[in-house]
Amino acid sequence: MTSSLVADGIKIIRGNRVIINNFSSKLRSSDIVAMVGRNGAGKSTIMSALTGHLIPTEGKIHVLSDKKEENGDLSSSVAFVSQGRPLYSSITVEQHTRLARDINDSFNYQWAKEKIESLGISGKSKVSQLSGGQHTQVALIISLARNKKFMILDEPMADLDPVVKIWVRELLEQAAKEDGVGILVSSHTVSDLSAILTHLWVIEEGDLLASVAREEIDSQKDGAFEEFVLEHLTRKGL
Repeated sequence: MTSSLVADGIKIIRGNRVIINNFSSKLRSSDIVAMVGRNGAGKSTIMSALTGHLIPTEGKIHVLSDKKEENGDLSSSVAFVSQGRPLYSSITVEQHTRLARDINDSFNYQWAKEKIESLGISGKSKVSQLSGGQHTQVALIISLARNKKFMILDEPMADLDPVVKIWVRELLEQAAKEDGVGILVSSHTVSDLSAILTHLWVIEEGDLLASVAREEIDSQKDGAFEEFVLEHLTRKGL
């Protein structure tokens, strides 16, 4: 079954300021979308809307499965990993995994436990004792174990060493290809994701400057993703 997370004409206004302006796009099953833009471009606000944490001023966000709209809130279909250290620091890794299992009926506890152990991380370790890279790895595993149709990640590559970045890319690619998870990843730079992305969104000042498939960039720029992004920002006069 093919599913899509659809944003249709989203506008978000705070006070007298338009934060997001008429944003429309979709995240489909097995897609890996890189959403690229500068700080303050609106990436985090878009993700908050797509996860149901922020209600748009105008427009609609919904899930389509085989072209039929699903009922229920977005949280039943979308997993979200926030930027930084999203896990509770005062409990152990095992306690965090069990907590996730207890509040998610579809949580794959055994898979998560084995995946964490394969990294050499003890379930008895306090989350506060994990390195930044280990924290990110555990957070991604727990999020994927929720078995949602879509996964949205806010700057997961920030401050990671090259080895962990490779691990993250491989994990996301496997989830998309083997399990059909639609994945949206925000980033300041597309280079961390260029090896696995299927689509690219370029965001600036609340506007979607480009929404293109990998094949289009390959044909136009011979895979020069950073050049493609810079060209669109330059067109906007930035």
